[in-house]
Amino acid sequence: MNVKELSESEQPREKLKHYGVRDLSDQELLAVLLGSGIKGKNVLELSAELLESVDNKLSLLASLSLEEMTKTFSGIGEVKAMHLLAALELGRRHNISRRNVSTIKNATDVIDCLYLRLADLETENFWCILLNNRNRILATRQIAIGGKTNVIVDIRIVMHEAIKFNAAGIVIAHNHPSGDPTPSSPDNAMTTRMFNACKYLDIRFVDHVIITSDKNKYYSFAENGELEI
Repeated sequence: MNVKELSESEQPREKLKHYGVRDLSDQELLAVLLGSGIKGKNVLELSAELLESVDNKLSLLASLSLEEMTKTFSGIGEVKAMHLLAALELGRRHNISRRNVSTIKNATDVIDCLYLRLADLETENFWCILLNNRNRILATRQIAIGGKTNVIVDIRIVMHEAIKFNAAGIVIAHNHPSGDPTPSSPDNAMTTRMFNACKYLDIRFVDHVIITSDKNKYYSFAENGELEI
């Protein structure tokens, strides 16, 4: 059945027009973004297929690259894929902007600050949070992008950012795409080097947090007593 053959109350665009965007299901929202179906599938069927392929998890859909999306889904060309990825990225950025974490008191605050930036990535990314003497956030900065199992960090860049913002404290964080937050040997070595660099510059090294896609699975060096506070 063509979407136009549905009643107006069942057509995604008409439904949005009459009832508002919040009344639409994920499938219907995707249908609006895609605009049209492909040969043999109307736009609602195509949207359902997309969602089923990622276990109805929009975060998995958003993590795909443009190339992956066009190759994985038959009938999804570059233009449709661009529309989807742009909309999903806008949603992600909106969620980030709403997370008004202003002070770092513990690892949970670090996760709240960086989770949406790191949780669904397929490669390890390294960030730092710069703090004043009351642990209020001065800035968050992406420092390095690595591969699937490691990220190489130039500590001089972190120290440069700290000096630029006259930071009194630093939190560092990176993600483990594998879902296992256990620190690797390079993670431990980098933490030691970061601690020594901060000590030399008289900057508090507050924590190193490893984040995964599960907010409850993380590793905090401070919580595990591995930092000299």
